[in-house]
Amino acid sequence: MNMRRIRDRLSDERGIAVVVALLVSMVVVTLGITSVTLAIHNSEQSNYDRRRVQSIAAAEAGVNWYFTHLQSVPAAQYSCSKNDVLPTSPSSQFEAVVTFYDVSGTPLPCAAGSVLGAVGSPTHALIHSEGRSTTNATPTRTMEAYVELSTVGAGEFGGVSIYVNSSLTLPSNVKVFGRTGNDGNVYSNGNVVLKGNDIISGDVTANGSVTLDNVAQVKRHVVASGAISLRSSTQILGNATSSTSSITVQQSKLAIVGDARAGTTITAGGGTIGGVRIPSSPTPFPSKPFPAFPWDPSAWIGNGYTVSTFADCASAKTFIAGLAGGKNVVRIEADCDLNYSDDPPVLTGDLAIVSDGSLTMGNNTTWASDGNLRNLYLVFGHDNDGGLCNITFGNNATIDPGYLTFFHTPCTVNMGSSAVILEGQIISGTLILKSGTGMTYRPLPIPGLAGGTAAEDIVYIREVVTT
Repeated sequence: MNMRRIRDRLSDERGIAVVVALLVSMVVVTLGITSVTLAIHNSEQSNYDRRRVQSIAAAEAGVNWYFTHLQSVPAAQYSCSKNDVLPTSPSSQFEAVVTFYDVSGTPLPCAAGSVLGAVGSPTHALIHSEGRSTTNATPTRTMEAYVELSTVGAGEFGGVSIYVNSSLTLPSNVKVFGRTGNDGNVYSNGNVVLKGNDIISGDVTANGSVTLDNVAQVKRHVVASGAISLRSSTQILGNATSSTSSITVQQSKLAIVGDARAGTTITAGGGTIGGVRIPSSPTPFPSKPFPAFPWDPSAWIGNGYTVSTFADCASAKTFIAGLAGGKNVVRIEADCDLNYSDDPPVLTGDLAIVSDGSLTMGNNTTWASDGNLRNLYLVFGHDNDGGLCNITFGNNATIDPGYLTFFHTPCTVNMGSSAVILEGQIISGTLILKSGTGMTYRPLPIPGLAGGTAAEDIVYIREVVTT
């Protein structure tokens, strides 16, 4: 009887559902805990990743702030550090510091929270910027940038690729490129004529009339004291302003992308001006007198140059041929012609020639460099006494790509056929270019010309790994 009762109880399945329910509940609870844990982890990881993205954006904002700052104020006003909270949501911030270096690579004293002051002229800057979320100190990400600084002088030397103190007529296929975008500006104290396929990557400003013909193009604004005339598929990508006269468009398609303002009449078809038309609206013309070259020997010496003075071109030519590196100024105090027919020098350093006379580069001659980036200043007719003063490059006379070249003369710069100017500025009384000439605007620092701001070349920009 007892055995039978035991067998009956063992074969009875009552209560098994409770066990199964408990097991299923345990599994569900385990899965629930795992899901919640995973959700919390993913949420935390997502928040962390979002803060990482915010941090790198904040660090980049610090670098970009300095990019703008270094080009906006003179060197003495450079901030040694900058902390700022960005107007983002969620909020983020950056802490940026900069180390300035002089021409010899020596760091200049610059305490956090102060400005550089008059401790020297920096030629390079190392920007170090840390970014983070304002709600959580981690993670922090760091950006670093190294830039080369060159001071662009105040007055007329800054912001102009070509300055001509008379009228300027360019032959076909002349290209003037900007340094950073469309900043290859051209100024003339007379009329400007652009011909077939000429392209100016900047503004054209003329104290006279401006004429564009046969697919010529100006990539920014045109300002003229006199009339502006566009013919045969030409185009101004910015605004056109005639201070005292008229604007005439002699074509049927878009010629002036921006606004047109004229002192008198505007004559143009319906679709040839993209912006507004403002006739009978005279405006002042921004006249710029011819800028004299500021010869200040002490300023050049203060910028690391050695100044050597000569009474004739022959001894100066011999001296230049023997230069081996360094930064040199050759001052020629004579109305003589520095002539290179077939024996131009190979330079291994920066060179400035400031002469009261003229320069002649014969056919097929080349200012050769050692392959490094060099500054070459060709300043002639400095005394402006009506004597020799032209800068003449013969046919196929060239300047090596290693040179940034600054031309200055109150007389004529004459570039022969296939003569090449790669990067620099031309300041002259008259300019003669041949068809196919190309140049890129590159402002050079002029020692002794105060009040300038910096032009920047970014050597590198990168993220710095932090722990």
